[in-house]
Formats: sequence, structure tokens, C-alpha cells
Amino acid sequence: MRRRTLPKHVTWAKDRHGKKRLRFRRKIGGVWQSRYLPGPVYSDDFNKAYQDALGDLEVAAIEPGASKTKSGTLNAAIVAYLSSAAYQNIRDSSKGAKRPIIEKIRTAHGDKRIVLLEPRHVQKLIDGMADRPHAANRWLSILRQILDHAVLIGMIRRNPAHGIKGYSKKSAGWRAWTEADIQQFTASHPIGTAERLAFDLLRYTGQRRSDVVKMGWQHVENGRLKFNQSKTGAPVDIRVPPELWASINSVPKRNLAFLLTSRGMPFTAAGFGNFFRAACDNAGLKNCSAHGLRKRMAKRLAESGATANQIKAVTGHTSLSEVARYTAAAESALLADQAFDLLSDTKTEQKVSQPKAVVGKKSGKCK
Repeated sequence: MRRRTLPKHVTWAKDRHGKKRLRFRRKIGGVWQSRYLPGPVYSDDFNKAYQDALGDLEVAAIEPGASKTKSGTLNAAIVAYLSSAAYQNIRDSSKGAKRPIIEKIRTAHGDKRIVLLEPRHVQKLIDGMADRPHAANRWLSILRQILDHAVLIGMIRRNPAHGIKGYSKKSAGWRAWTEADIQQFTASHPIGTAERLAFDLLRYTGQRRSDVVKMGWQHVENGRLKFNQSKTGAPVDIRVPPELWASINSVPKRNLAFLLTSRGMPFTAAGFGNFFRAACDNAGLKNCSAHGLRKRMAKRLAESGATANQIKAVTGHTSLSEVARYTAAAESALLADQAFDLLSDTKTEQKVSQPKAVVGKKSGKCK
């Protein structure tokens, strides 16, 4: 299959003057919306205009069909929510994650009257997703946000999704890479390959894939990488270790971005996910992931005695509570070791205070 060289929804088109230009075109709710984007492809101006188009057009595409939306339905509540500041002010990466779920909710239940929606209906919906607990929790979270806005604008008096419990999070999450995993991957993908560069960027920076694909020479300053995270906007300023420099310099410099596709274009976050999944599979590591390397970094920092604030400075997490899950296991192991050390010290003290043979005491009767 031919790899895409342009981002999703972008094509080359001739304008009314016959000039070839980049066009963003997307159909939502049966309505086509489009705009031209500045070139060259993947330049800073292009990337900004593309992200703006993703955010602006998804609401603009709904507005023409708003008059066709039946008032009082869940679909009407969704239209209102997508137009709200609550939704518009979130980051584009968060919109990209939320929007597919919102559309699924709209397709499945959009025609239902919102005033007739009761907690038992929401509970039945969540119970019907028992085989997909994480998806059910995500649906419940987003449905709550939509209905909260419906309460705010007076569509309903109360939110029927409040009080509904999701599924407990029993999973340990993404599996952290082991040393054996790392050796297996590096043996399959040597220095000089795009797969190895992707791996080293993830391994030595501890960042998300959405940030790794954007890393480039423009972020290098005095031997450090300085950028703001895509998901949180948190500033990150980390030293580049020699091992990572060796991997970066092993690949020809053809673009500002370090990582490039086979066609010489920067990766999208989704495209990189597929690329790295294939790299892991080819190395025989079916249970390893890009996020697992981020988890390994946080785990190693915790095991080395780094504080939560120190880990946060590397990973870019916005709150200490998010870091706590990485440090909990390491702190537990450290406390256990300290407890056994105390036990060993107690045994040593007992041996010194209660020797088997008393110094100066002789066997037999005193003469």
C-alpha cells in the first residue's frame, strides 16, 4: 500500500487562477468544508494552519446542518457542546482523541430526547460495554461533559450521567521495557536505521510519541532539547546524552525534524504509532510499545531515588499525582529493602550483645 505523503484531509488542488495549492477538505454531517493552507508541507506555517483547520472546521461543518438537528435531542446537545468554549479551549490533540468517541455517541444515540434520559439508561449503556471497560469509562467521561454543558445552557435540569460508576482500573497500564527487551530491539535495528532513531528518541528522552515526531534541530540549544509538550503545553528542557547524539547523527540531515518517513516527510503521531508498532513486531516484541519506553524512563528515575518533582521535569507531567503511579512501586521496594536492612542490623546487635562465649570465663571449677 502506498504511504500517504500529505496529512489526512489535505490534497493538492488548483485554485481559480490555476495555481496548484494545498487544500484542506473535510465532510462532516453531509457538508463539505475546505480552505487552502500555506506551503511548504510540514513547515511551521503549514502545521499551524492545519491544526487550526482541524479545530475550526469540525464546528463550522456542523453549523450549516444545525437547523436540521431536532431540538431537545442528544445530537443537539452535542452540537452545542462542540461550539462551546469548554470544547474549543482544549488542545488539538485532546480534540483528536475525543471527537471519534463523540461521533460514535452521536451515531448510536443522537436522536434520543435528552429530557427523557435517566441514570438507568446511562447505566445500561455502560453495562453493555463490559467487554470493553476502558472504552466504557471513556464514553462515560465524555458523555458527562456533554450533559454538563446541556445543564449549563438549560437543556436539562440535572446530569443523569453523574453518580454512574465506571469500571475499576485493575490494569497496570503499559508494560515497561526490560533490559532484555532493549537488547532484542537494538540487535534487530542497528544504529543508522529510522527504527533505531525512533527507539533512541523515546528511550533517552522519555517523551510521548506526539512530541518525538516533532523533535528536530530547531529544538537543539547548547546540547539540550527544549520544547513544549503537545498534549499539556508543559515546557521540557533536557540534556541530550552521547548515545542519543550518536543515533541522531547517524541519519542524514534532510529536514528540521529528526524522524522522517521513507518519503522524507515528518511523521504524524498516528503514522509513527503504526511505524513503531511494526518495528517492535519485526523484533519479536509483540508486548512492547512506545509508551512503555516512557514508563521505563519514569520507573528508572524513581528507582534511582529521583523525587517526583525531578521526574516531572523530565517527563513533563503537569501534576505530581500523575507521577505518583510511577514512583509507588519503586518507593515500596525501597522501603522493603530498608526494613530488611533494619532487621539485619538488629541481628548483628544481638550477636554483639549476647556472645556465645563470655570473654575471660573458663570452664570447670574455680581454683
